[in-house]
Amino acid sequence: MSRLFATRMIMTRTTGALITGALVATGAELSLWASPANASLASSTGSTAMVERSIGYVAYWDQSRAVQSIGGAGAAVTEVSPSWYAPAADGSIVVQQAGAVDDSAAAVAQLRTNNALILPALANYRDKIWDSTVIGAILADPAARAAHVEHIRALVRERGFDGIDIDYEHLTAADRDPFTAFVTALASGLHADGKLLAVTLHPKSSEPGPQPKNQAQNYAAIGRVADEVRIMLYDYHWDTSAPGALAPINWVRSVMTWAATQVPVTKLVLGAATYGYDWVGKRGTSLMWAEIMRRARNNAATVQYSQTMEAPWFEYVDSRGRQHTVWFENARSIAAKKAIMRDIGAIGMHYWRLGGEDPAIWTVP
Repeated sequence: MSRLFATRMIMTRTTGALITGALVATGAELSLWASPANASLASSTGSTAMVERSIGYVAYWDQSRAVQSIGGAGAAVTEVSPSWYAPAADGSIVVQQAGAVDDSAAAVAQLRTNNALILPALANYRDKIWDSTVIGAILADPAARAAHVEHIRALVRERGFDGIDIDYEHLTAADRDPFTAFVTALASGLHADGKLLAVTLHPKSSEPGPQPKNQAQNYAAIGRVADEVRIMLYDYHWDTSAPGALAPINWVRSVMTWAATQVPVTKLVLGAATYGYDWVGKRGTSLMWAEIMRRARNNAATVQYSQTMEAPWFEYVDSRGRQHTVWFENARSIAAKKAIMRDIGAIGMHYWRLGGEDPAIWTVP
């Protein structure tokens, strides 16, 4: 396609003012600008400008608090991804935990506060276990894979969702090509339906990546077809590691800088945590910000901030004499990540998860 001129509105990072500028773009770049994701977001906000996305995940086991968070955040949340669904062995879609998931029409309406888009998370997480076997078998069989695509399309159409988020984690290296084929077919089908596709990926800073779960995900191939590529930039330290920052800022910058060479920045989403861990030795308990602040107060702990890691932390000794180390995320650490997101030119942030987060994150400039 010949080179074309297009006009777009852009947000200046220093003033926040809207300016109009001429852009020389290839047909491919123009198609990104006019992607279903951008079109849907522009429609929902009444704007023709690129919209910075702020995506909140909802955990089914803490949905009531998440709804409260959405109400408090208001227009600061542009998309919501309730973690509700999982693949069954036959490729159909089931809830992640029978009897515990409320995906009713009333629940969907609660999540649509301020016209937020709804892209439920479809994860290979069922009954509190990450299951790579079921989804691996589906991906490996072209017929099963095609059937799975159709089940997803039907779910999105019938429930009136704006799209779907694919959160297939802990796959194997052998799943790489089948997973790419699945995402490609799903994107084609959803786009034909006027719907969006988000794909959530493990972090890495090279291909194919250091672990099987990373190697299963081809950033460039996925970035060509998905509307959003969400990078999970958390759990650098986790519940069974030594204590430390969940997302050291240099690691975040490294992963995002490399990801921007693989995925168009108009699709790239930086994922941040809203929780933390309270470790005793190498055993950590996951806690939301509200619970962490309560523990700090109850134990007269002084919250400190590491400028090297761009993360808050504190220590305390419990009534049994055990030493605790707590690292977590708050508005200040989120602001540091948001600065990287904007420097790179990525389209927005996603947050795992809503409910008990630092409410100040919604007013971070």
